[in-house]
This record gives sequence, structure tokens and C-alpha cells, in this order.
Amino acid sequence: MLFVYNSHYNIYIVIVLYRDIILANAKVPSILVLENNPSLSRLYGKVLNEAGYHVYLAPTISDAHVLLTIKENFDIFLYDMQSDLNSTFDVLYEAKRQHLQIIVIASSMRFKAMSDELNSIFVLEKPVDISTLHALITRLVASPVDDCSNQL
Repeated sequence: MLFVYNSHYNIYIVIVLYRDIILANAKVPSILVLENNPSLSRLYGKVLNEAGYHVYLAPTISDAHVLLTIKENFDIFLYDMQSDLNSTFDVLYEAKRQHLQIIVIASSMRFKAMSDELNSIFVLEKPVDISTLHALITRLVASPVDDCSNQL
């Protein structure tokens, strides 16, 4: 099932796949993806949805913050590091408060210091290999990590 939040109309666009109807009774991990590049957002959504996850796409930091506020049962927060660091900290701290597994995708490892400060973030440097991302998410869903500061 793929969920896309549209802040302009304040609605969810829900795409239901036949497989999701069959799996409706099983606990399916949910992933919030914050990615402002529409092509990458679609790619992450498609790959993760095909892997069996419920995927919520947020194109902006404010959209992600709204989703984190109204839906407090995400398992993973996949975040493409953006330039507005004040908003970044707000959203990341909210995700950490909810004990989400946080994966930051950054164009530079200069964001590693910020991730170390939060102690519960995995940082992947762009370009991200989709199979590596999928393997990391699978591992985090199967065995959540409380402190990954020493695992990067």
C-alpha cells in the first residue's frame, strides 16, 4: 500500500495493491519517506512497496512533520537530508521521540556529526545503492537498534 500526503489539499492519496488486500491482517511495517525529488521519491516508494512495506511519501519537511504528528506508528523514517537544518532537527527529534529507526541519505558525510548527536541514525551517502538500502531496512525491521552511533 502506498500513501502519498498532499499538503496543498490536505489529503492522502492511497494506492492499494491486490497483494495488500491479502496481507491486510498481517502487521506490515510502515516507512515514512521524506524526499523532495519526485523521481527518487517514486523510486523509493516503488521498491519499498514491492518489498512489502506500507510506504508514506512526504515531499517536504512540513509534510513529514504533519505525518509524524498524526500517525505515530511508523517503523522507519527514511530521510533525504535537506538544507534547512532547523527544520531538520525538529523532524528528526520528533522521529527519535517516537523511537523510529532513522536512515538519513546525505550528499555528504558532513552530516555524520549531526547524526552522531542524535545517536539513533544510520547515514547513507549518495548515491545510494537500492539493494543496500533494502537490506538495511529489512535488518532494522527484523531487529530494531536503539543506538547505532558505533555502527556506521
